[in-house]
Amino acid sequence: MVDEHGTFTLTYRLLMGGKPTYVSMKAVRMRTDKSYIIIGVSNVDAQMRQKEAVARLQAEQITYSRISALTKGFICIYTVDPATGRYGEYLASEDYAGLDIAKEGDDFWAQAHKESVRHVYPDDFEKFQSQLTRDNVMREIERKGAFSLQYRMLIGGEPKYVAVQAALVEEKDGPQLIIGVNDVDDHVRREQDYERKLEAARSRANLDTLTGVKNRMAYENMSQTLTRQIEGGQSVEYAIVLCRIAGLEEVNRSRGKEAGNRLIMDACSVICQLFKHSPVFRVAGDQFAVIAQGHDYEHIEGLVAELESSNRIDGENGGTVIACGMAKYDGTSSVASVFERADAICRGKGKA
Repeated sequence: MVDEHGTFTLTYRLLMGGKPTYVSMKAVRMRTDKSYIIIGVSNVDAQMRQKEAVARLQAEQITYSRISALTKGFICIYTVDPATGRYGEYLASEDYAGLDIAKEGDDFWAQAHKESVRHVYPDDFEKFQSQLTRDNVMREIERKGAFSLQYRMLIGGEPKYVAVQAALVEEKDGPQLIIGVNDVDDHVRREQDYERKLEAARSRANLDTLTGVKNRMAYENMSQTLTRQIEGGQSVEYAIVLCRIAGLEEVNRSRGKEAGNRLIMDACSVICQLFKHSPVFRVAGDQFAVIAQGHDYEHIEGLVAELESSNRIDGENGGTVIACGMAKYDGTSSVASVFERADAICRGKGKA
């Protein structure tokens, strides 16, 4: 090698004081006596580590560029030393860069908490402060392999949903935390809009289209809720009132469907005005059910008596007559049996 190129060089690490240190060996022939080779060894540790640092930064830049190309809506990516907290910022978006957040520093966690006063939406501030801590992040990574936190950041004065995600990667100098901040505002708001529409659809599915009160399906759902409460050992007090519109079939037959619908809505209005503190359900064409609890349960006999008094007056004047039957839960019977008892009383009054 020396004869071919005139010199020979080799860079390697030598244990010096128990630590690996880069050195460079250089060998050349003596000019005055070609039979001898001069070998010199110099300490190049500082230069080599600087070179490695530059190469590592270049590699990281390529890596983060690739990550950002694949990650839609990225705002910023950080690398954080998990042991010391020292951090550096990579590839911040224009909006994020305008927030004037320090791009590097000695304590990522302290800096994040400091900046959160200015940049985290007030309603999410406590969540951010309690969850984005070194101990919590490392614990979640150890348990799940990654950490994730969603909150609202103030960008351009407006709250935007962002997601902080963190994972631990092995690099030449040891483990590093990669922490990314992504803009998920559109995704979250689409999900929220979907949930609102879904809830509205569920509400519509539980409403009677003619009267606007709850329908039979909603009654069955509440019956199941009461049953679960009773089976769970809760102390439950309730009464069921069954109301049947007198003469609805005759009105439909003699005066038409539209007149029948007006009668149904008039009867529904009377029932809702009387049982103001209870849910009202249309459980059949001419039948309504009331599940009375709390205030209406405590005054149930008086409310039923008031309805019956109203029936006498309306019956004499050709108004809306509503037969009703009431049964209380006795601590042992099922919701269905309470309904049946109330229905039997209602039918008996309807025949009277």
